Amino acid sequence: MKVFCLVSMIIILISCVEEESIALEDVFVKNPSFKIDGNYDVFQFNSEKAVDLNLDGKFSFDVLAETDEWSNSDRYFLQFITEPMTYGEVNPSLFIPKIFLWVPFPGIISETDAGNYLYTTYSFANLLARCKYLEKENLIQIKNGNLGEGQIISAFVLDDVIRVKFIQSYYTSNGWEKLTINAAYKRRK
Repeated sequence: MKVFCLVSMIIILISCVEEESIALEDVFVKNPSFKIDGNYDVFQFNSEKAVDLNLDGKFSFDVLAETDEWSNSDRYFLQFITEPMTYGEVNPSLFIPKIFLWVPFPGIISETDAGNYLYTTYSFANLLARCKYLEKENLIQIKNGNLGEGQIISAFVLDDVIRVKFIQSYYTSNGWEKLTINAAYKRRK
């Protein structure tokens, strides 16, 4: 009976490991396109719904205007990097394409004792995901591995402009909300 239980447990463990294994193609890409590698500057950064982020009573779709961050827009850029696989045994035909999305990150300032809201400041945060550029379709396939508070949903290329949809939390006149943002970027010169 003990042998039967031991054999059963080993079979269950092996079957679980096989189900959870990740295909090499889900992490690494063979023969990737390097066409979109580089840095891109933001020229549109809109929420799907009008919001009041600076609490002036006026609602707008333009998140960078609402955060008073257009003057700092050079730090909110998009970056694509395709790196060779360097984990374990180096394989020169496998690469890891990554998308880095730099976005405004809110910091709330409140009174220490009472905890009353005073104002919001903004620094920047990075949303990172693995991706694969499908050149024929002009689609940037977002793969597993979104890191950070937000999440990159989709990205595509149209007329030398990269459009990205993502979710990020912001402090609005209604409190904390997850906003869906549609941003557009042009290649940095």
